[in-house]
Amino acid sequence: MKTFLEYIKKGLLFPALLATVIFANSCEDAVVMGVADESPYTTINDTYLSLKPEGTQRDLIHLTLSRETLYRNLQFHLTRPAAAQGTIRITPDEEAIEEFNRTNFTDYLPFPQSLVTIGSSGNISVAQGATSSGAIPISFQTGTQLVKGEKYLFAVTVDESSLGEYKLSTRASTVYFVIDYLGDFAGTEKDSGIVGILYIDNGTGNPLNAMTYVLEDSGKQFFDIVHIFACGFNYDSENKRVVVGMNKNIAHILEHRDKYIRPLQERGIKVCISLLGSRMGVGPANLPDDIIKDFIGQVKTIIDTYGLDGIDFDDEWVEYSKAPYPLPSSLATSFPGLIMEARRQMPDKLITVYYIGETSQLRGTHDFDGTPVQMGELIDYAYYPYYGSYSTNYSNITGLTPMQWGPAPQELTNLDGDTSPANARRVRSGGYGVNLCYDMTAGLDYTDFFNEFSESMYDEKVVRDGPIYQKEW
Repeated sequence: MKTFLEYIKKGLLFPALLATVIFANSCEDAVVMGVADESPYTTINDTYLSLKPEGTQRDLIHLTLSRETLYRNLQFHLTRPAAAQGTIRITPDEEAIEEFNRTNFTDYLPFPQSLVTIGSSGNISVAQGATSSGAIPISFQTGTQLVKGEKYLFAVTVDESSLGEYKLSTRASTVYFVIDYLGDFAGTEKDSGIVGILYIDNGTGNPLNAMTYVLEDSGKQFFDIVHIFACGFNYDSENKRVVVGMNKNIAHILEHRDKYIRPLQERGIKVCISLLGSRMGVGPANLPDDIIKDFIGQVKTIIDTYGLDGIDFDDEWVEYSKAPYPLPSSLATSFPGLIMEARRQMPDKLITVYYIGETSQLRGTHDFDGTPVQMGELIDYAYYPYYGSYSTNYSNITGLTPMQWGPAPQELTNLDGDTSPANARRVRSGGYGVNLCYDMTAGLDYTDFFNEFSESMYDEKVVRDGPIYQKEW
């Protein structure tokens, strides 16, 4: 593996010290509620359908497989009510796996078809007048042919001969499953489907603490995703280039990935890097397309070099009025452009959004390589930013579903009189799919705090399965 310093010398990374970031409230955009607008996909008198996993608009799902069989549901979404009852068939597609690897320069092993069961023989029924089909299960089980620590890919595709009067929406005929095989580790998959996301501040936290908390009966990890907070959108005035800023704490974590990152990934926890806008007037909302492509290329270098699982965008604290020439103070295509370029260069990585700042740019429909797309189809998860509050405004990102949204964020640095647990207990009953926690401080035990809401989310208490780590650098 090339070292961090080697990439600096080659000009691929531009580290810069970042100021300590303190979260604060800011004015929020007006609430816009409603369902995802799929009209861009339709033409007159045609009914288009798209194949999706139940509860998300994404066409690629990450799974961690260990001792237990995993189940997901698949269904069709229609752009208009079905004129008549019908049945559409889906089938495994090994050619799609080969094409994915070839197109994206990945090397996933095909998940053995013998370990996959698709319910109803892959036949999905659509009732007359319905705008979505019934759901059928797909299951993945363990087997001796699987190798611990390997990543596998499985694909299911619509059998076009079964479409009848329907037409396929672009980019909506195949669903991919990226499967990490963990061997004997219990993994992260919980029955409620709620994903736990934790921000680790590079100045106060140790990523290893994320794996300390497990569910008492199943042994499954309490957290599914860890964001290392944060790299920055910095500006290189000499070269007029937006560059990835990285302070010494994050550099230390990445350079010692075998100590701080690999142990989490071995247990099924995804580790991502968070990208924070800067007070230099540079952030997700004011970048032209050419700069976006270059910046995401730098991010991809970091992701690939250090074996990370994705990126998180945070448009916070950016003083856009100070944007350096020739950057504009605002550009409506910027934030969606970042999401699209990140998905273009890293189709198999997680993309998440901390819903703050100029996130109104993520509304509506956008042109993604000639195909109309909504941001909820490209983003894996997003979450409300104001600690101690509860928000149902997932539809402010067009196309996002409730299971992709975290309504009740919790700040772990201020627990006295905190109302967050009460809000967190409403995540599952409200039909939402993300629990967000920020800033787990090294050296502190959060078991009692997590147990204020764990049973309401997962029907289990939280226990510690290891030490409480201090910050060691």
